[in-house]
Amino acid sequence: MTYQLNARGVGSDFTIALPGSKSETNRLLIIEALSDKRVEILNPSEAQDSQIMVDLIQSKESILNVGDAGTVMRFLAAYFTLIPGERILTGSARMLQRPIGPLVDALRSLGGTISYLGEEGFPPIKIKGGALQGGELLLEGKQSSQFASALILIASSLPGGLTLLIPKDQVSGSYIDFTLGILKKLGIEIIRNVEGVRILSGDYQENKWVIEGDYSAASYWYEWLCFLPNHVQIKLPGLYPNSYQPDGRVVEIFKRLGIDTVYDEVGVIISKNPDFNLPEDILHFDCIETPDLAQTIAVACAGLGISVQISGLSTLRIKETDRIHALEIELRRLGLNPVAGPNEILIPKGALKNPLEPIQTYGDHRMVMAFTPLVSILGELSIFDPLQVKKSYPGFWDQAQNFCKIRSL
Repeated sequence: MTYQLNARGVGSDFTIALPGSKSETNRLLIIEALSDKRVEILNPSEAQDSQIMVDLIQSKESILNVGDAGTVMRFLAAYFTLIPGERILTGSARMLQRPIGPLVDALRSLGGTISYLGEEGFPPIKIKGGALQGGELLLEGKQSSQFASALILIASSLPGGLTLLIPKDQVSGSYIDFTLGILKKLGIEIIRNVEGVRILSGDYQENKWVIEGDYSAASYWYEWLCFLPNHVQIKLPGLYPNSYQPDGRVVEIFKRLGIDTVYDEVGVIISKNPDFNLPEDILHFDCIETPDLAQTIAVACAGLGISVQISGLSTLRIKETDRIHALEIELRRLGLNPVAGPNEILIPKGALKNPLEPIQTYGDHRMVMAFTPLVSILGELSIFDPLQVKKSYPGFWDQAQNFCKIRSL
């Protein structure tokens, strides 16, 4: 399927109802299950990934397919190693190429029984769940912070708790802090030091947890506002300062691109800074702590005509697609000449052109949403496989109609 988009004239004030945070929801779903629902989730994400998590936690089947939901694969691998029964965790063809070895090794060292059914270090895996022991672990940190978060989520259920030594080269450490912050708020005792963290065994306190709006989802409206007239402002309810979400850094990132953020009692209001001038020099962004914002930043800068170098992208090679490679290809088709390295991409400024063929999205929801706002610059744009957004933001296209007309081809 392809969507044909055409820019429309816009008014001045819009309110976008953001989905609940997917990252926060998926962590709370594991906690809800481990706490026998003493923790109640309010405003959960409606993302496909979160629904998969709900369905598989409740499933009585022995073969559980996570599709392409990486967080679900990692979190459930830890969860089901703790829960009695035998299960096979598998996924899409892409998921079977995404590593899980460091997490499996860690769970085995705690007494877990896990075997590979295909290539060593990759799903599918067979889990014989049961009692695990606490202990001390040093986890390889270059591939994914989700391995550490998966262990942290089950740590308080282990006899004696868990000490996790965090390597200095840990990627996306902010997501580990995100997970720890949730546990601490729910009454789990946590001891931090320079080498890592100790999570003591204990029960989650009864709590009604309200999921925040998703800052990752908000980033696409920050980007879109960059391309709209100066009089436009967008209200985004459900976002709060001092958020647990690492992608709350979108506020400071887009301030450098001319977008101001004001918090009120219900969320934020974003508007264009009338005094902002496009920088002449190249901008540098390090996305080691915010990898899910990389595509949004890249396309925003491309659309604004700003030269940018984005680093800290090592984890993007093993996401739903190779996101660095996907960005490079599609930006070239838009008339730019990006240069990609193993962990970074350099995008020189240049005039955008409308590609002859639809923007390819590589089965990646974030490619869809990052490139869509360019319609407000180009006037028209075609997007292939647009319904990938259901993975994280099912309502995206309904809300995009505020700024463009949409026709299915």
